[in-house]
Amino acid sequence: MNIHRKQYAREAICTVLCLSLFTFLPGCGDDGSPLRGTHDPGVTLTIVGSEGCKQFDAAALAATPPDQDCVLYEWNGDGTLLLSHVNAGFNCCPGEIVADIEVVFADCDPGSNLIRITEGETDGMCDCQCLFDVEYRIEDLPPLSYTIVFMEPYVGVGEEILAFEVDLGDTVSGSHCVERTRYPWDVVDPPEGPEAVLVGYTGCKGASLSKDPFEITPDMGCIVYDYEWTGVLRITHVNAGFNCCPGEIVADITIANDTIAIDEGETDPNCYCLCLFDVEYEIRNLPPGSYVLRIGELYLQEGDEPLVGRLDLEDTPSCCFCAARNHYPWDDGGTLEEDLERLADMKKAIVRFAGTPVCSGDGDCAALPLGDKPCGGSWEYLIYSKSACDTGHLRGLVCAYNAVNHAINMRHGLNSDCMAVTPPRIGCRGGECVDLDGQ
Repeated sequence: MNIHRKQYAREAICTVLCLSLFTFLPGCGDDGSPLRGTHDPGVTLTIVGSEGCKQFDAAALAATPPDQDCVLYEWNGDGTLLLSHVNAGFNCCPGEIVADIEVVFADCDPGSNLIRITEGETDGMCDCQCLFDVEYRIEDLPPLSYTIVFMEPYVGVGEEILAFEVDLGDTVSGSHCVERTRYPWDVVDPPEGPEAVLVGYTGCKGASLSKDPFEITPDMGCIVYDYEWTGVLRITHVNAGFNCCPGEIVADITIANDTIAIDEGETDPNCYCLCLFDVEYEIRNLPPGSYVLRIGELYLQEGDEPLVGRLDLEDTPSCCFCAARNHYPWDDGGTLEEDLERLADMKKAIVRFAGTPVCSGDGDCAALPLGDKPCGGSWEYLIYSKSACDTGHLRGLVCAYNAVNHAINMRHGLNSDCMAVTPPRIGCRGGECVDLDGQ
């Protein structure tokens, strides 16, 4: 739904990491002068392969538990150093994992040299992170003493940098680990019961200029959520209304039985205006299941639809739901003609993305409920091929379409018949997924 979760305090994180790195650089003498050395452009770094997102079965837990960030190294004695970065944190959809290497030989201290590996990713398109094992090979490396430093993209403020010293003239293999106690690494001893926090929020948002029909526009409030197998539920309240100068945005979060209630507030509203914010929440140690999520908003008016939805974290771990908002600080909303045109554009994009549902067997075929009838249920079902398109992305597009359809129904008071649409009996016929009852 074009909502990319912000990496709050990213600049601060980078500053801390860069400053912390100086503790690993050897000095030249007692006067505190900085490292002076020569960079070696001849040393090469190759990413041999990667494994992830990791699922921790009993064997993986016993080998390297998910609260450990480790490097295993092996030196062949002839210029090649193999490194395994175990439990490296990346986006769940990193595109391609990439890395740069910098090797600095200290002029004033031949026994103290630096190898710095800066890890990254090309896309980072998912709203989640997870752990990978990444294999590196460094070639044409002299057998000297080194400080090896890994610069990781998702290490938090104040956390220990993965860095260690090794003498390749004396040591053939070994390992080094640091403990991580924040997402995407696990806490060793998780708390009993769910823990909920307000993670952060944007500033007062400007008007949306995007013409993407999937963009969440200022005439609706939405919840975008994502649930991870680690028991972490991330929630973004998009277009939450607060005072322009709220002091601090706060929330009282309670979890009882199958209900999650978030009552939002502000500490010091001292401006004569309101505006919209995006607010992020995180609930850790939440068991999978079905929950009702209720958002208590400050500036709803009488007759406004409350922002309430049911989250089926096992069947639909990532989705969204929306409510129409037609008054200040939200926009008035579009006309019925404009809103129906938007729905038509969204549906065209979904059908285009799903493409032709080609298949080689019945197991390739699936269907999703498409649209939101005012009387309840879906308008139709979209038949698609699990082997022919990105199923996760398709589900996200359909979820956004259904959420916007619901908001438009409520805004314009639309009606429909109450006949339930029967799910198709799908199968693969002639190399294409079809409704077998419709043949």
